[in-house]
Amino acid sequence: MKEAPPRYHSRKYQIDESFFDVWSPNMAYVLGFWFADGYMRKEKSYRILFTSADKNILIQIRKSFSSTHPIRKRKEKKGGLYTWTLSLCSKHLYWRLFHLGGLRRKSRNMEFPHIPHDYLRDFVRGYFDGDGSVFFVNYTRTKDKQITRELRTNFTSGSRSFLEELKANFVSKIPVYQKHNFARVL
Repeated sequence: MKEAPPRYHSRKYQIDESFFDVWSPNMAYVLGFWFADGYMRKEKSYRILFTSADKNILIQIRKSFSSTHPIRKRKEKKGGLYTWTLSLCSKHLYWRLFHLGGLRRKSRNMEFPHIPHDYLRDFVRGYFDGDGSVFFVNYTRTKDKQITRELRTNFTSGSRSFLEELKANFVSKIPVYQKHNFARVL
């Protein structure tokens, strides 16, 4: 597929509006991260936003968009940590994201987007960096009472159907559990 030329307009902050126009590993990663830790709004202007406690991820995402938009510190979290927000103003990016499956108020009703097979792992990596975790669990096996340590991975979402489709596309044969309107893949 031919790569689209960057689209820039006269504006306060520079941005490549063609970023979501052509599939690439980087585009799929950013899309996955947005599905985990992003939102969109159009009250005063068309914006797509990314939030994270890891400012470095947002710096890389901003570079991906060839953007000069600021990354702003948000409210303080427990333990003195902050979250950060990157807000990109672009009607074109807003509608491209919408056509890729992005929704306003997506948390509980988002569906897994159509991702070309070659970019699925990049999308999942982006989603994992936003709403995934890796941790160790110690438990006693029932068959021989041995204490066992396992490395586990979680993907979290308020949308069970999103996780079911993630499982079907990427992590087959792994159970999905739901507890109190909060679903996760183990």
